[in-house]
Amino acid sequence: MNKILASITTLEQHLHAVANDRDIYRTLVCPHCSLGGMWCHGCYYRKLVTDYLKKYGQATRKDLDSLLLAKLADVLDPAQKSHKICNQLQAMRLEGLIHRTGPKSTAVCRWGAPPSEPQS
Repeated sequence: MNKILASITTLEQHLHAVANDRDIYRTLVCPHCSLGGMWCHGCYYRKLVTDYLKKYGQATRKDLDSLLLAKLADVLDPAQKSHKICNQLQAMRLEGLIHRTGPKSTAVCRWGAPPSEPQS
């Protein structure tokens, strides 16, 4: 039998853990990027964006807002949600995961680093 955790071996133990101690299933670091505080650093949202861009090739800010707004916590007000999305996209740009083409007001996001300028 496969085990999720060494201490959980039966369905009854799993149900008890889910009801009483959900943190037992949470890792201390993100399995994708090894960053601590996995539940607040945005790996889930980044994956949504990268999957979308890989599938469709590009996205406007409106497309990404539609994708992410419904996924953000309800405790955030609309301004906080907008800032969270902006911060996630900026972090992804700085890491070279996505790049923006066109003027800021009508920009289109694409997957990957921007194409390099041809050298003359």
